[in-house]
Parts: sequence; structure tokens; C-alpha cells
Amino acid sequence: MAGAVGRLVGCDTAVQREPVTHCDTSPVLRGIEQIDWSKHNHAFGPADDLPRLLHDVASGGAAADRAVSDLFGTIWHQGTVYDASSVAVPFLGELAASNDVDVEIRYLLLALIFAIGRGKGYWQVHARAGSRHGHLPADLATVLEAESRTVRACRQAVQQVANELLENLSTWPDRLWLSVVGLVVVAGEVGSALLDGVVAEASRRLPPFGAVGVATIAELVTLGTTSSGQVDALAALDSELADFVEDFSDGGGLDLSLDSYFVDVLVERLCDTNGGGDRV
Repeated sequence: MAGAVGRLVGCDTAVQREPVTHCDTSPVLRGIEQIDWSKHNHAFGPADDLPRLLHDVASGGAAADRAVSDLFGTIWHQGTVYDASSVAVPFLGELAASNDVDVEIRYLLLALIFAIGRGKGYWQVHARAGSRHGHLPADLATVLEAESRTVRACRQAVQQVANELLENLSTWPDRLWLSVVGLVVVAGEVGSALLDGVVAEASRRLPPFGAVGVATIAELVTLGTTSSGQVDALAALDSELADFVEDFSDGGGLDLSLDSYFVDVLVERLCDTNGGGDRV
């Protein structure tokens, strides 16, 4: 598959970038200063703070932890995305692919990429509540149309980066495999083709309960809808897994909790777009 080199989605200036690879040891975030971030918005206004946040992620330590938390509150905010989100996605992919970034930070970045790929516009999410309280933009139809373009840009950017990341699965540490299904979900046709293989590899790499969790989520994704019974089953699995993780972690093992950003967003989206079964 050819790597993506070309225009960043939503940028005024084309920035030449190399495709992301898991073993990339080159400096990340090249080209970030070529973008006028003040022309792009996130949940709290102009996105001119994003270069600092992304550099903080690359720097590691406590600064990286704080920056990831801030990114989850700005370019993805309670399920909503913004034009700055699509511009940031390629840089998130670079950081998630870098061996120089702590594996726990990489895991969260993969979850963030997934979340952006499943995000919606602010008024797409809040128009119903706004209507009840009489707080809607006067030009709601125009706003929703613009949000639809933003969401499409995000999904295109995420699909491109997810495809590149999925090319290098064989080199991933086990910790990152709990986020693989999230990437498969947002990778379009490439992800669909890889789903069975990903579940099989997860079963080989992860202890039993972790593999069961990945397979269960994959099944929900394949169905594309969810019912109260399926969500109950997932909740039961999560509870059972939590007990297992506590025992397993005491022995210095891998943290396999399904209480993660990408699982929360996945279940939320499946419930929100439920086309069959009982609503929850």
C-alpha cells in the first residue's frame, strides 16, 4: 500500500510528509510549524496551542501525560470533533508509531485517533438538547452542513493514518494490541479485510481474557448494531475481566482493562447508531 504523502486534510498549505511506520526513528512532527494553527479551531477556540501539546507528547514524562489529557479535551471533546482534529491526526499517527514515545502514551494516542474517527460535530450531538432549551444557532442547517464536512475530513484523515499503522502490526508490542480493533474499525475496507487476522493474532498475543475482549468488541463492530443483551454481555465481560486484571497485574503482567477511551466511544457509537435490537 502506498504511503500517504501530500496535503494534510484541512490545511491551507500542502505539507510533504512520510508515511508513518512503527519502526520510524526519524524526528517526529516535521512540518508542524508550517501550519497556521490559529486558523483552525478545536473545542475551545483557536488551535494555536496544539503544536505545544504535540511537542509535549513527544517529550515524554509528566508533560506528555498532561498533553494527552488536554488533547482528549480539545481536538476530541465528549464525542465531538473540529477542523483542527483532522489536521492533528497525521501528527498523532507519527507519535503513536514512534518507538521513542512511551508505550502507554502510544496506547492513548491510538485510542484518540480512533475516537476522532468516530466523532461527530458539536451540533450534530447537541441539536436535540439545544432545541428543547431554545438554544440553537439561527443558521443551524448551514452549521450542520459545515460539521458534516469536518466529520468527513476527520474520517478521511483517520482512515489514512490507520491504514499506514496497520501495515506494521507484526512489530507492535502486546500492550498496543488492545487498541488494534479500534484502528480496524476506522480503517475502512483495509480494516474489514484485516479483522479476522487481527482477532486471531490478538488471541495468540494476549492472555485469554484479553483475547476474548478483543473478539467480543470485533463481533459488535461486525454487526454494526447493538442490543441491550449485547451491551449487557459486554458489561459482564468487563466486570469479569476487571477481576482477572487485578490478579494478573499483581504478578507484574499486562494491564488488560477494557475501561478505555476506545471501548467507551465504540459502545457509545454502537448504541447511538443502533439499527436493530433493543435501544439502551
